[in-house]
Amino acid sequence: MRSRACLVVALSTGCQFQHGNPASQDAPDVRDALPDTLEIDAGSPRVTSGLIGFWTFDDPPGSRMLADTSGTTAPVPLEIITSSTIAAPVVADGMLTAEIPGRVASKPSTHLSADCQIAGGVTLEAWIRPSAPIQGTASQQKFVVGLAANITSRNVAILQAGGTWVGRVRTTPAADGTPSLESTSMASTTGMTHVVIAADATTRVMYVNDVAEAVGAPGAPMGWDLTYPMVAIDEYQHARQWTGSIALVALYSRALTAPEVHQNFVAGPQ
Repeated sequence: MRSRACLVVALSTGCQFQHGNPASQDAPDVRDALPDTLEIDAGSPRVTSGLIGFWTFDDPPGSRMLADTSGTTAPVPLEIITSSTIAAPVVADGMLTAEIPGRVASKPSTHLSADCQIAGGVTLEAWIRPSAPIQGTASQQKFVVGLAANITSRNVAILQAGGTWVGRVRTTPAADGTPSLESTSMASTTGMTHVVIAADATTRVMYVNDVAEAVGAPGAPMGWDLTYPMVAIDEYQHARQWTGSIALVALYSRALTAPEVHQNFVAGPQ
């Protein structure tokens, strides 16, 4: 794994929940006194309990197969998909980067979705930096990472809608993971952003840089399609291309607690 002495993290002021989201709860505005970027120490130990997928993109430059280093007995590598119509993202300096639309995906029907549904919980975590602060719209979000098949079929996913982050996790019969969890801070290109979605029978929350920015009605994974692959940069059917860099993706078969999210935030994208 790569070692980093410190990490520049993108921060945005304003942590009030959007009035248009009936499932959200008010949270105190704790960022007014913070700078636009913050350097945090990296290298602290990460949470490993319940970890079922872990991609740090430390693969050699030019790699097409990206290793899952979670330590599970059945790792799920991601493959950079190339074709005459799809550009290939690149791996370099511990990041997966797509400057023009591309796609990365695992094989379908891995153990990831089954593990989460059986355990009754999920956490999807990513360190990301968009190439542009505005990508997609409220109705046509750009796909960053998650377990999904297409634009209407998602188990869990992180998306970008205009200048905000959107979390989807399927805890109701709705196949696309709605209602959405929407960030109150804005996407930033000045540093890496830590985005976490956690859900189980007692919680359904999105954290952005260690702050719970959206809280919805609790619910364990429901009706998940166990065939969905893990996908990054774009939907599996190549319909919602996102551009930017991803330094780390982690998937847990349980909902991390707020202290555990903080622990991973402090650890940085190792």
